Amino acid sequence: MTIVNSSMLVLARESRGKTQQEIVAMVPNLNQGNYSKMEKGLLNVPDETMLNIAKCLDYPVSFFYKKGVHTPISSFYYRKRVSMPKKSLSLLEAKLDVIRLCVDELLDSVEVPEFKIPHFEITDNFTATEVAIRLREFLKIPKGPIKNLIRILEAAGIIVYFVNLNIEKFDGITLMTDMGQPIIFINASLPNDRKKFTIAHELIHLVSHIPFSPLDSIRDVEAEANEGAAEFLMPYLECRNDLQGLRYSQLSIMKSYWGVSKAMVLFRAKEIKAISPGKCTNLYIELSRNGERKKENGYVDLEEPTLFNLVIHTYENELGYALEDILEVLSLSPADYFEYFSQSKHKVQVRIKQVIEFNPNKSNNTMKKNQHVVPNNGSWAVKGEGNSKKTVVTGTQSEAIEIARNIAKNQGSELFIHNRKGQIRERNTYGDDPYPPKG
Repeated sequence: MTIVNSSMLVLARESRGKTQQEIVAMVPNLNQGNYSKMEKGLLNVPDETMLNIAKCLDYPVSFFYKKGVHTPISSFYYRKRVSMPKKSLSLLEAKLDVIRLCVDELLDSVEVPEFKIPHFEITDNFTATEVAIRLREFLKIPKGPIKNLIRILEAAGIIVYFVNLNIEKFDGITLMTDMGQPIIFINASLPNDRKKFTIAHELIHLVSHIPFSPLDSIRDVEAEANEGAAEFLMPYLECRNDLQGLRYSQLSIMKSYWGVSKAMVLFRAKEIKAISPGKCTNLYIELSRNGERKKENGYVDLEEPTLFNLVIHTYENELGYALEDILEVLSLSPADYFEYFSQSKHKVQVRIKQVIEFNPNKSNNTMKKNQHVVPNNGSWAVKGEGNSKKTVVTGTQSEAIEIARNIAKNQGSELFIHNRKGQIRERNTYGDDPYPPKG
């Protein structure tokens, strides 16, 4: 008998920002004592209870039988997030763990560039500044500002992923999947200059901290990462003349040229002693006086990540996976899939159909599959027409209809709703009706 993975119960709950009490309140015939034991692996989950939990958390039942994530988050990340509310931290980590699971599943059939950047251990004799110099050499970055940082890292086998989560005090984090794939997660809401610095900051963690964890608790790894990121983005030998005797009127020019924030320019100028600490403080005050400490004027260009979008594109186009096929592989609901992989063609198609008029002389049936809501041994299921497997099993017909409707809308296909006897009781068309009314 297949046993529910208790760690996936916890992961699913935390990814929805729910407490055990909230789950118990929504699931019939479940008390908190038993549910607590289920999450600890001390009590098996009955099939009906599992179905109700899956419905409550909007995950396919198959999600709870996956292996889970075994590669831990490095301990130093917890120290730097000590001020983040525990519930926000649990939600963030759970969402990122779901993405890590998906990345390993998808990379099982698609290859990305191999991660080959060497590790550099920071010691008393080898500083974070020297790490940054070696990194630029290894990545063959030419002198001057880095114009295409994300492309460089993606070519080196690092996935950069912009996270759309409204969580304060989160800039970025670097995680390894169980298969060894590094992912730099960045808060999508950050301005580009801060994203760029955070990516460089996380790169130092990736090559100089994560491989050597656990680290001595007295080390200031954040200061080391800041030092390395500053040298990586603004090499001392190349920026010292620009920053010598820096004036406020020059900050906009420096921001535009180096592609970093004005605050970063000031930080760098102070660190390399191009300006005195007193002068730096005065310039920070002037920034505040002009309302630029929280939101700076000026724009920094930064390209969007593309590597993982190419992986999704390969599945959806080159490998011929329909939406329900990918949902089955990943054990995700359509809503989660579109949240985590927003560049999916299935999501983009919805927007395109709002602005493109139907051309009756052009075939428009590629990759469309009619969706059926069918009875399934006391529960309900969504099944793509012609598929041997069900896309998802739900506890109620209304939930199955909602999922099937989303898939049909995304594919521009038809939805057939069956009754308990298997007879079609309702049909809805979300694409071009193959049998339009006459007249």
